[in-house]
Amino acid sequence: MIKEMKYCINCKLIVQPKKDFNLCAFLFLALLGSFWIYIIYYVLKSKKCPICNSTNWGGNYLNL
Repeated sequence: MIKEMKYCINCKLIVQPKKDFNLCAFLFLALLGSFWIYIIYYVLKSKKCPICNSTNWGGNYLNL
């Protein structure tokens, strides 16, 4: 299976976008009994470039 690859305009590189899971924030909200807030936030959070942390994606990288 081919991973999702995108062209980052800022880095001028083809990268695999990713989301980071913040365990500290999740555990803190779990202690408060409202961990579901972080789960919703994580699902709605957009993937970012692992190099520059931007979401500035270009066109189809196969046509470059």
